[in-house]
Amino acid sequence: EKVKEMCEDIKNSYRELIGRADWLTEDGRSKLLKKLETIEFKTGGNYSEILVSTDDLIGKDFYDTYKNIKHFESENVKELVKRPRPKRGDTMQPQTVNACFWIDNVVVMTAGITEGAFFNENNSEYSNLGRLGMVIAHEVGHAFDSNCINWDENGNYNPGWLNETDRKALKERADMCIDYYNGYTIMDVYHVDGVQTLGENYADIGALECISNIAKEKKDYIEMYEGFAEIWRKLGSDVAGIEQLHTDEHSPAIVRVNAPLSSCEKFYEAYGVKEGDGMYVAPKKRVKRW
Repeated sequence: EKVKEMCEDIKNSYRELIGRADWLTEDGRSKLLKKLETIEFKTGGNYSEILVSTDDLIGKDFYDTYKNIKHFESENVKELVKRPRPKRGDTMQPQTVNACFWIDNVVVMTAGITEGAFFNENNSEYSNLGRLGMVIAHEVGHAFDSNCINWDENGNYNPGWLNETDRKALKERADMCIDYYNGYTIMDVYHVDGVQTLGENYADIGALECISNIAKEKKDYIEMYEGFAEIWRKLGSDVAGIEQLHTDEHSPAIVRVNAPLSSCEKFYEAYGVKEGDGMYVAPKKRVKRW
């Protein structure tokens, strides 16, 4: 129930952020809000509906059994094709610690991510908001990232569903985000690829704006931001870090924390960050999603 409440708080916050984004046209804002309203949150598995009997799958030998299973799968698919396509969600195992966004406007959270480092019902509201809340807000943010923005509220690939003016504004903001992340490095040498990581970076920036819009007091921001930082604490080898820069659409963990925070006004207020401090970024170089 607490996770469900958090999901609704996050949706409400996005509703406010999109509603006051003055760089959007009224038409664009209306369509993005409509897409937001159609997002569904699912916890646990979302396994395919079984429409064909599973009796007598075990055959006289391995080959016979394998043939029966493949026949069963194909018959099931044929039955499903006859029906309207349902909204899809991932089929991650419950013990997997993960969450994801599907283009059908579905955010899926596994049972495994609703406990441990990401969520504890004994934590404060804002500590949990910085942990699992940041992850949920990140997944919602994918609905409006540089890739999924090409799908409309019904989950249909339709790049023209937004007007040209809004698409141009989105492109300009995306270019700023690319330049911002290109400036980040690991080991002070190897640069993040802002193009390769744009979608995930956009989701991170938007998610931090979302949860920052919910908190009100300084102590709440501190609990929230420190919870956010804690879920990305990790140890890794130099070789693995360099490989990630070339193969992963996500920025390295340290960048996923420091880059969004260094662009967030509330972070500067909560910690009194000033020019000369390690995470200070000049205001004109900071980026925003909304």
